Amino acid sequence: MAQYSVEMATGKVQAPQRHLRGDLGELSVIESRLARIATYDLIIGQNETMLETAQTALGRVAALGSVLSNQVLTAVFADSGDQSYASVGASARVTLTDMVSVLSTSVAGRTLFAGAAVDRGPLLPAVDILSEVSAAVAGLTSAQDITDALESFFFDPGGTFESLVFQGSGTSPGGAIDDSETGPTLPDAAHPALRRHLMAAALGSLLDDPGLALDRTQTRALANTTMELIESNGVAVTALRAEIGFGQELLEQRALRLSHEKDSLVIARHRLVGVDEFESASLLEETRYRLEALYAVTARVSRLSLLEYLR
Repeated sequence: MAQYSVEMATGKVQAPQRHLRGDLGELSVIESRLARIATYDLIIGQNETMLETAQTALGRVAALGSVLSNQVLTAVFADSGDQSYASVGASARVTLTDMVSVLSTSVAGRTLFAGAAVDRGPLLPAVDILSEVSAAVAGLTSAQDITDALESFFFDPGGTFESLVFQGSGTSPGGAIDDSETGPTLPDAAHPALRRHLMAAALGSLLDDPGLALDRTQTRALANTTMELIESNGVAVTALRAEIGFGQELLEQRALRLSHEKDSLVIARHRLVGVDEFESASLLEETRYRLEALYAVTARVSRLSLLEYLR
């Protein structure tokens, strides 16, 4: 009864070794692969969540850049005075702060855009970045010089951005999604497409920098450069989002293949050690009936005596 109860509940024979006459090689291979597939499914699910969150974050960065670009465009065409440019500068500061916040997004305690340094934010706080930017352009009087200084600030190898602003490290591992196959990696905040958007926001923030004494022509030129940077870099941000999209498709395809393989392995395992649950239930009921009948006969036999017979 215990054997049939277990087999009815699990759908497998209670003693696989006896059932297979000690030949457990094929069953062991199947069980091992099923265990690995369960692990890979878990990792794929985690990666899908991270990529989806990263996709949303990059969409937010692109949207922030577009809003700032439109604000600059309005100020340039209106050209209504220093106050309009100062307003755009203030908006650019907010935009940079929001971009830094978005790029500090984390999932389950893992920061997405800090590379392998998943335990910390990828960038200095925005207020510190703005302070470093102001120091880098102090005393400059032309839009071109300011642009060149920020180009060096953000893109020189070993420059201020890489040595101070970026707090991440290495490449974020994608995790194993199958034997000898790892999942897609996420870009970090030091990716050129993201740096360029950060640079554009920093450049726009200088329109509101009291330490710069730019004339009207240079201020307008700086605003134009800010807008052009955002617009020209939009393609790069879109391409980065497309890369993440390809990674999402890869995970989806791998999850589907593993699901099909899992189904095949479950069928193969059932062929080796599976039982028919309905048959086990019938055998269990038959055994229960026979056992009850045996109990009843035994009880009657135990009461037999000459005295009972004479009565």
